[in-house]
Amino acid sequence: MDPSRLRKSIPPPRRAVTLEAALLSAMALALLAGLIALGFWQHLAAEHRARIVLGLSGAVIGCFAALLIVDTWKRSSRERTWLHAMSAWQQSSNARRMPHPSVSAQIAQSDLRQLAIQTYSRLGYRIAAAQPGEIYIRLINPRGQTELLGCLQQQELVELHYLNSLHLEMVRTKAPRGFFWASAGFTSEAWKWAQHRPIVLADPAEIGRFLEAAHLTRRAHTVK
Repeated sequence: MDPSRLRKSIPPPRRAVTLEAALLSAMALALLAGLIALGFWQHLAAEHRARIVLGLSGAVIGCFAALLIVDTWKRSSRERTWLHAMSAWQQSSNARRMPHPSVSAQIAQSDLRQLAIQTYSRLGYRIAAAQPGEIYIRLINPRGQTELLGCLQQQELVELHYLNSLHLEMVRTKAPRGFFWASAGFTSEAWKWAQHRPIVLADPAEIGRFLEAAHLTRRAHTVK
């Protein structure tokens, strides 16, 4: 399948005015109102001053409390999304179901990497900002753990030493799990070695299963 069509199947979330932005705006307006009231402070009766202070304080504290509640709800929602999506992928992987979307062995390295980033973002991960010289993509799961993702596009099967490099970086960064996407697949030696490590090998079929899980997650959110 064409890389652009694959990316369109899991578009990034729409940008919209968030509840957090609305609450922050309300807090800013309350503070602005307080500053304006200061200009008339000397002309206000003591009773009115007390009402203004109580009202503005209540507004700011209420908005701050609401922000904490929204943040907690978002974290919980992201974890539910992540658990559901990864469960759907795991079931499909265990059943060895053939996925509908597929990735071409001719896909460019940059396209494969971008497709992986969009997919894991839809699955519930946050993508850490890339550091200079960084090879692997850092995926932050909803529990705060950092998992690693490697992507490699080449015509030949990916050999074991690429996975060993990922595993060494996982040990160094204490990553509980790693993923390696390879559009050409892996050697039999690589498959056998990875069976005893917390590394998920994603050949074209496995990549397709990840794409399906991301698509199902997006559709579930659309229905809600």
